[in-house]
Amino acid sequence: MSTQNLKSIFEERTQNISSIFSSYRTLYDIYLSALKTADANQNTIIALEKAKASVDNAQSKISNQLYSQGFILLVGAAEAFLKDIFDSLLTENFTKIKTPAGLNFSANEVQDAVRKWSERDNSLINLNAALGKLVQKRLHDTKNPIEKLNFQNVQTMRTLFDTYFDIYIADSTTTKTIHKYWQQRHSLIHNAGVIDKRYIHNVQAVGLLDKDEQLGAEISISRGIYTKAVKNFSELFDEMDRLIKDKKLNFALIGSTDEIELNIDDLFID
Repeated sequence: MSTQNLKSIFEERTQNISSIFSSYRTLYDIYLSALKTADANQNTIIALEKAKASVDNAQSKISNQLYSQGFILLVGAAEAFLKDIFDSLLTENFTKIKTPAGLNFSANEVQDAVRKWSERDNSLINLNAALGKLVQKRLHDTKNPIEKLNFQNVQTMRTLFDTYFDIYIADSTTTKTIHKYWQQRHSLIHNAGVIDKRYIHNVQAVGLLDKDEQLGAEISISRGIYTKAVKNFSELFDEMDRLIKDKKLNFALIGSTDEIELNIDDLFID
């Protein structure tokens, strides 16, 4: 088993996302303070104070844009982490994989995996990993969209862990909320945050469509939503950590301390 729990690993991977917010300060307050310190013209100070409402509104929009960018990275990191967990389970637990019907391999494929194993340290652990990687490659290479691994859909993700490892992630308020996060991320990246019929249909499916989420409205990610997303993903990974331990599966999660790389493409919002 990994010496860290999944929650702490996820926090390590996403800790540098907070740098987006740590450098954000209220420029209005800084400017006003500087003017008062410099004994500026009183009329200038009064005029600036009257403009505070509009300045606050503008800063609120900027803040939401920053949290939207952080949210996109956070949800993307969670998706990548789920894939890493699944792949690690495949390569470390070949004999415990509940292979579904139709996942078959030719003699040549198995021979190639065993040959690669024999060229290295031919221990049972490495043979297990070689055969597990064979399953992993087949699952990732499948051209059938129905069978393709998908960690952007909560129901598909739950089914994958249940089908292959008998890890049953219960349907809950947390998983339903995470389902909505993936819809929000998709909309922010692919539809400039504008709510369309697809978004409404997918969020209504879990009963979490807010009354102000109307067709054509824009999704706004506040600090509260971002903070709640961190909490919900932490809850999911805590639960998965417990389930993996309950099943007594081998699990080291190689590369578990890697932090998410800030991808500039993920930060782009029209």
